[in-house]
Amino acid sequence: MSRRKDKERFQRMKRLDAGYKGFRGHQEEPSVPPRIQEVVPVVCIMCGRKRNVAYGTSIPQEGYICLTCKDSTITKPTETTDNGQPL
Repeated sequence: MSRRKDKERFQRMKRLDAGYKGFRGHQEEPSVPPRIQEVVPVVCIMCGRKRNVAYGTSIPQEGYICLTCKDSTITKPTETTDNGQPL
């Protein structure tokens, strides 16, 4: 843009916001930091996949089981023989 257009744009922005100081470059970080949730990588003992679990979540000592594996074990019916005994 030309210098005149830059000045006009700056004056318009200054009218809208009295505290406007103009573009200061990309080297400055925003005043509000992004919200980051801390996660810890944990390996599922059933499928062996690495999952990110929120920091502070209690992990059982016998091992972590991911939600996918928990759902598959809950919904999968157990196989039985003709007399009702599990295989």
